Amino acid sequence: MSTFLNMPARRPAPPYGTGNLRGDEPFPRAAHQELGNGQLRRKESAGITSYESDLAELIVQLAHDKPSHILVPAIHRNRDEIRQIFLDRVPGVDPELDNLPAHLAAAACAYLRRKNMPE
Repeated sequence: MSTFLNMPARRPAPPYGTGNLRGDEPFPRAAHQELGNGQLRRKESAGITSYESDLAELIVQLAHDKPSHILVPAIHRNRDEIRQIFLDRVPGVDPELDNLPAHLAAAACAYLRRKNMPE
C-alpha cells in the first residue's frame, strides 16, 4: 500500500453506498434486499403486479432480460427486436406494428395506459 506523507492510502468510499439494484438479481428481489422491507413482496402476494413506466425498463421487463447499461438499459436491443417483444408479450398490440420509434413508444404507452387506468 502506498503512502503520502507517511499516511496510509485508503480507497475512497463509494458515494452512494455499496448496493447495486441493477446487478444480476431481478429488480423486485434486488429492491427487497436493498431496502430491507417486505413491501414489494406483499404487493406480489396480494396479486398486484408492478409495471415499469420507463420505456427502456419496460422493454427489459417484457423480455425477461437483464439491463445492459445503467443509463440505457435496453441499448442491446434493436428496433426489430423491440417490435418482436411487443408483438409477443403485449396483449392487444396491433399486429401491423412497424419498427418506427414513435410507433413503438405509442404501443408501450397504450399498453401502460390499459394496465394503469383500466376502464
